[in-house]
Amino acid sequence: MSKSKSKFIDKIYANLLAFLILAYVIIISCFIIKPYGSFLNWLGIFILVSFLIDGLILAIESLYSKTQDFRLQTDETKLAVLIAAHNAENTIANTIKSTKKALPNSKIIVVNDGSSDATKKIAQKLGVEVISLEQNLGKVSAINYALMRVKQPYILLLDDDTEINGAIIPTNLLRSYDAVAFNVLPFGQSLFHQFQRHEYRKSASIGKKFHSATASVSCISGACGLFRRDVLVKQIEKHSGHFSGEDLQRTLLIHLGQKPRGVVLVDQIVYTHAPKNILELYQQRVYGWWPGLWNNINHFICLAFARRTPSKLRFEAFYSLFMIATDILRLISLPLLFSSFLLLIPFWLFYSLLEIIPYLKMKRQENILVVLLAPLYGIFNLITRIIGFFVWLYRRFLGLSHKHLADPHTCANIFQRFVASTFGILIFSLMIFMGVLSTESKVSNEVLAEYNRRTNYCIIEESPTYAQSSSNASSTNTSKYKEYIINAQSGDGLSLIARKAIAAYRNDFGGANDATARLKAEIAITKDLQNNYRHVEIGDSFTFSQEYLASILQ
Repeated sequence: MSKSKSKFIDKIYANLLAFLILAYVIIISCFIIKPYGSFLNWLGIFILVSFLIDGLILAIESLYSKTQDFRLQTDETKLAVLIAAHNAENTIANTIKSTKKALPNSKIIVVNDGSSDATKKIAQKLGVEVISLEQNLGKVSAINYALMRVKQPYILLLDDDTEINGAIIPTNLLRSYDAVAFNVLPFGQSLFHQFQRHEYRKSASIGKKFHSATASVSCISGACGLFRRDVLVKQIEKHSGHFSGEDLQRTLLIHLGQKPRGVVLVDQIVYTHAPKNILELYQQRVYGWWPGLWNNINHFICLAFARRTPSKLRFEAFYSLFMIATDILRLISLPLLFSSFLLLIPFWLFYSLLEIIPYLKMKRQENILVVLLAPLYGIFNLITRIIGFFVWLYRRFLGLSHKHLADPHTCANIFQRFVASTFGILIFSLMIFMGVLSTESKVSNEVLAEYNRRTNYCIIEESPTYAQSSSNASSTNTSKYKEYIINAQSGDGLSLIARKAIAAYRNDFGGANDATARLKAEIAITKDLQNNYRHVEIGDSFTFSQEYLASILQ
């Protein structure tokens, strides 16, 4: 890539980054300076802008992602394969067989990480070296233990349920780069599996391929990754050892190294086992993926401001921080989004249309329903990401007590499940509350609109009768003024009566275009009414003069 083209691309990303920051500042400022009455409206605007930003970033990555023409060669004598396995008797055999078939001359080591099933016996029967740990130390510790037992300069890390099949393991690329990522896809052809397959494929074929051009891939999947041994050894003291986000942390630490040479993607497909149902997917995200994202916030911050960070990686770091910071606003926006077709339809339409871009770029591999229902899948990820935050928080407190934490997400203890369930219920309760609130606001607006349409007030051409509570009333005034008689309806309170009076006045004379001024006027009129009325009965009549309303709305 020429220097001029590189500078042009850097300029594009700088502008996009500035736009994201500006959008965030404007939106948050609106939430702060606007009164509560307009809060729900701004939430609606926010969710459209926020999800549109997500889609636009995806579209940009789709349009500018290109396959690199690498020459791939494998030197099996310099390669060692490390497989950390825990209770993997159902999958370890196929993993070992596919690895031996693809790499017959490479050293293969299975680290039996405290398994209580037949994992160790199966691995030994298949003729590979087995290192057995009595206690479940976790994937990271198991890998670190095995690293000290190998001398080969290149390491292929595999999960115990990953199958290489015919993928080429390009050890020659490690002469120029620190690590290599692969295109990892899940097994299964059901619609549920296709959602995950589309997600995995999009991550690799769009996101990682986009970053690979500048060797700035941010995450090598834990299912399969190729590394220089010296890079992994340097991380033994730096890596936190937590299972959640261990692959993301391992990759980010490479980029934060003293002299990083970067991470690239090769378009070689390997397969892994994904969750089979919604419960397993929920557990994977809440106990595994999303706590891992929170684990690496500090690394994203470092990358965002480090001088040597490639522009694309810096942009991704800022975007990740933006997403995390605005997740709670996205969540409380959802009930409002689904309470109005005027908000829901544009959101669904834009999101689906933007999803079609990577779908076509990837040659329509999955069912079109995956694209049409992509917004629902995104909402699921949003909700689980927020619940995952509380799981991460619980683990941080647990870590302070130096207690051992079960490693894989399938071993989440009863307290983690309790925390996840409790905050899951609270989050859904918040969504219901916001839904009711937005519905009430919508109904109130409809009542006012209907009132304005029917002009539910009358003009009396005689001496005025002012609101009895008004301190501005003057019984000696002989001018003729327009009067507004508000008849109470079902559900009306004093504040709604005041709001209707303001709407009627503005319908004739305009003014009070600022929401803050209208809110202050509503409070003042309501306070005046409270001096004479405890409650409102259906059919009660409230009379307001033009002069009184004009003085309040000035």
